[in-house]
Amino acid sequence: MKRGEKKEKMRERMKKLAVIFGLVAACGLAGGCANQSKESAPAETSQAPKYTEVDSSMPVVPGEPESSVEASANEQPKEVSHESLSGDWTNMDFMLDGKIYQVPFSYKEIEEEGWTFDLADYDYENGYILNPGSRDFSGIRLNNPAYPGVDIIVTFENRGNQAVDIKECDVYTFELDIRWADADYPQMTIGNGLTFGDSMSKLEEACGPCDSIYGFEDYDFGSYQYEADGGKHLNITVFDDERGIVGFVLKDF
Repeated sequence: MKRGEKKEKMRERMKKLAVIFGLVAACGLAGGCANQSKESAPAETSQAPKYTEVDSSMPVVPGEPESSVEASANEQPKEVSHESLSGDWTNMDFMLDGKIYQVPFSYKEIEEEGWTFDLADYDYENGYILNPGSRDFSGIRLNNPAYPGVDIIVTFENRGNQAVDIKECDVYTFELDIRWADADYPQMTIGNGLTFGDSMSKLEEACGPCDSIYGFEDYDFGSYQYEADGGKHLNITVFDDERGIVGFVLKDF
């Protein structure tokens, strides 16, 4: 087998296993999601809007970034400091390119940093409404022109008391995987100081023993999946000790 064909075959296997990890992590979850268009949004009354069933039909498709910001092909990953983080991943805080977030957080916080999506890519040109307490489980891909080839996957929840467009809601799941980044990628550090490139031994030292580890028997990479009280989840993807950590998922259920 030629070297290029072998590399392409391994890449396809990696993508398939990444899907499997996502399905494993999603098992057992339940919730509701409203999927009305803006034209049919409920009028404000003294009564809370009725909840509707979750709509899982929204496909996860990469959106084309609509921005005039030009990315620099030669830009190097930004240096970040995690001194301001909590020191504990269960606090659900993380740093992305020097800015600190804490799951759940308002989508507006990351949108202003250039990470956006277009609802038209999901066939919702007129908007996508979530009722109070409702969640979207399908996953939305955020793109940033500064990082071609890199997607951040998020899910949304309406934690307010009125029905609003999904872009006015909070992010309760945050996922960033750099395995297929073309070149540059955003720098991410979670609350306990772990960042991209850290080894498995450093991961285990920072997070402790893990009872749920998947993938290493048949592949050079795998997933460490941690869970804490209060529905807090941390998934870390590791690509052997040569590349180390390549992905993080933070979820607050």
